[in-house]
Amino acid sequence: MAIAAIEADLDEHLLEIRKMLKHSKLVYVTVAGIEVSTAPPLWCVGLTGQYLVELRNTDVARVPKNWVKMSGTKTVSRFHSPQITKFLQEREQQKESLAVECDRAYTSFLRYHSNPDVANNAKRDI
Repeated sequence: MAIAAIEADLDEHLLEIRKMLKHSKLVYVTVAGIEVSTAPPLWCVGLTGQYLVELRNTDVARVPKNWVKMSGTKTVSRFHSPQITKFLQEREQQKESLAVECDRAYTSFLRYHSNPDVANNAKRDI
């Protein structure tokens, strides 16, 4: 699944979350430099500050039990649903695959342009 498709799935999932929690204006939040009071599970390292569902602590009772609390303050708590976690893991895998393909393409480019025959042919064409 492509990165853009996963991000579209995350947007669709937000619509489902809005209906489930009866909160029509809910948006994802991103928190940089997030500190979690307890160590986050290994699978969410690097994913903790993205696509968080932020709710006032007075509304936390509506959150399903299988959601993971990622962080919070005195007034709000931030969560990932199991689906968000799945989408973020897929997105990270796609980003890693893209980085590998970019490295391969760049290496191929360098190999091609460092070939003396290519350089000599280019000089002849000038």
